[in-house]
Amino acid sequence: MFGTISFGLQGFFEESLGVVNRIALSSFSEYPPQSLLVLWLPGPVFPLALFVFGLMIGWTRASPRWTAVFICVAAIAFPAGRVLRVDWVAYLADLLLVLPFSYLAWHAWRRAGARSENL
Repeated sequence: MFGTISFGLQGFFEESLGVVNRIALSSFSEYPPQSLLVLWLPGPVFPLALFVFGLMIGWTRASPRWTAVFICVAAIAFPAGRVLRVDWVAYLADLLLVLPFSYLAWHAWRRAGARSENL
């Protein structure tokens, strides 16, 4: 998440300050260790973690198959929408994340409520 937030803030400041992509990226060369730790290394970890999570819940059948598929597709679409800056792909990735995680949260909440009623 940290890399995703950093990448989003970098894009926000590029747009708001009117800085061209190449100029903004070349300015990171002055701070190689910081830019590596803040922007370049953590960025791919979030989609990779999503993909592994989707594979795990699909493999273990801990949730319906569609949630695993949505999460895996979102993990692929997430960096494509952000890096390529294609709005509809980014919105699709967000929707593909919100739907399965909302479903998982709803069922976890209902199970917790059912357990507390049985006590």
